[in-house]
Amino acid sequence: AGGGCLTAIFSHVVPILAERGVGLALATTVVGVFALATALWQVGSGMLLDKVSSPRIVAPMYLASVAGLAAIELGSSTSAWLIGGALLGVGLGTQYGAMPMLVARYFGLRRFGVIIGVMYSVIIIAQGITPVLLDHSFDMLGSYRYALSVIGLCLGIGGVLLLFLPSWRDIDAKPAAAPAPVHL
Repeated sequence: AGGGCLTAIFSHVVPILAERGVGLALATTVVGVFALATALWQVGSGMLLDKVSSPRIVAPMYLASVAGLAAIELGSSTSAWLIGGALLGVGLGTQYGAMPMLVARYFGLRRFGVIIGVMYSVIIIAQGITPVLLDHSFDMLGSYRYALSVIGLCLGIGGVLLLFLPSWRDIDAKPAAAPAPVHL
C-alpha cells in the first residue's frame, strides 16, 4: 500500500500543487526533489540497516513521508513544498532500500528471488492502481484533499506497523528449520 500511495503522490505532485495555486516551474522542481531524495535515500536507508541491528530504524524514515505529505498538503511556501518533496522521497527511498534487507532477514535467502519478485509485483500492481484511484477521487470530489487524507492514514498505519517488527536478534536466535527435501 505504501509504494502505491507514494507513487500516486509522486505522479500527482504537479496537479496537487496546481490545485493550491503553485506554478508549474515550482511544482516540477518539487517532483525533482522528490525523485532525487528517493534515489539517494535508497542507499542511505540500506547503509543504516547494515549498521543498526533493529529493523525499527526504518519506521521514522517511512513516517517522514507522512510529514512530507502534510507539508505538500498544508504548506504555503516554496521551502515547505520542497521539504515536503524531500520527505516524501525519504519515505519512498526507505521502502525500496529496506525491502530487500527485510525480506532476506525475515524469510531467508533460500527462496529470496521468488519472494522479492512477488513483493515487487504486488508493489507494481499497487503503483498502477493507486494513481487511477487518486484521479477517480478527484473526478468525484473535485479535490485531492480527501484522497490525500486517506493516503496519509495508510502511510501512518504502515509506519506504525514497522515498529512491531521483531529485532534481528530475535530472528537470528531461532533455530533454522530443516530444508524440505526436493523430489525430482
